[in-house]
Amino acid sequence: AGGVVSPEAEAALTAALQRDPENGTARYYSGLMLAQTGRPDMAFRLWRGLLEGSRPGDPWYEPLQAQIPDLAWRAGEDYQLPAPTVGPSAEDLQAAEGMSDEDRKAMIEGMVTQLNDRLATQGGTAEEWAQLIGAYGVLGQTERATAIFAEAQTRFEGREPDLALIRAAADRAGVAR
Repeated sequence: AGGVVSPEAEAALTAALQRDPENGTARYYSGLMLAQTGRPDMAFRLWRGLLEGSRPGDPWYEPLQAQIPDLAWRAGEDYQLPAPTVGPSAEDLQAAEGMSDEDRKAMIEGMVTQLNDRLATQGGTAEEWAQLIGAYGVLGQTERATAIFAEAQTRFEGREPDLALIRAAADRAGVAR
């Protein structure tokens, strides 16, 4: 109440996380508590992991999207919100089970094309670029994987952790130089 986290509330959050460390609601409110008690660094780490593992329909998703940029700044972190991910829904996966191999491959290629187009126009995270490189490798489209690898290296130049992720994907796809 009034921006103050009572000892009872803190104990309830701790107990909820001990029962289920993946409890999104408890993780959200624990991060809020940490932010309010002068630990934006710990709150940011907690919220970043929660946001990256969440989907737009989760109840904490929009509050996280709204609050994490300011929290990152307070924590001294250079952070960009992740681009919305595009991937198959549960319904898409269920529909794919009944498809012929040819139809399933066409569906996958369509999703890869969507990801490619979004990254080309809007950019994205290193994880998404790595995913695209890997997808082209799996599809046997090594020329596309090589081109995407080269573009990703340019886009993430100077950001070694991101480049390491991208290089690992290129290595798995067989296109690392």
